[in-house]
Amino acid sequence: MKRYFPLGVFSLLLISSAFARTAGPCAGGPNPLFRVKLDSTVTLDFEHFKPMTTTAPSVHVDGNTVTVTQIVPAAAAPAALCNVRTVSLGALSPGKYHVAWNYRAERTPAILQTFSFDFDVPEPAAVNPSAVVVTPVFDPRVLAGLIVVVAAAGVWALRR
Repeated sequence: MKRYFPLGVFSLLLISSAFARTAGPCAGGPNPLFRVKLDSTVTLDFEHFKPMTTTAPSVHVDGNTVTVTQIVPAAAAPAALCNVRTVSLGALSPGKYHVAWNYRAERTPAILQTFSFDFDVPEPAAVNPSAVVVTPVFDPRVLAGLIVVVAAAGVWALRR
């Protein structure tokens, strides 16, 4: 059994790496990190490793400019070092968009820090029924890892 343990660990690492996403700043990735999810509505994920506590974000969309503001209280509590927020931008028309994520001081209009990000909302694709592509349920790497794990378990069971 001990000889198959490294194979099982390798297989699990292979499978988990197929599902891995870009690590955010709270896990040592880029700081800040923006992620855009395009469905029937647009959702923006924001992660920032920061030295201050903030309020919930407020969102304002004006044409192709999105402004997200978080207030930094004057008498801030002990710092929450990781600001992980998700905001819904609603349904946006196709085009290029600019996001400004602002940290604003409480009771003043002063902006303490701003991060910018640009993204595109593509034109909806016309669906041609003859061009529909069937997508496999598993990524080929995940399927290969699963096959290796099942084969190793089978060999282990036969040798017991």
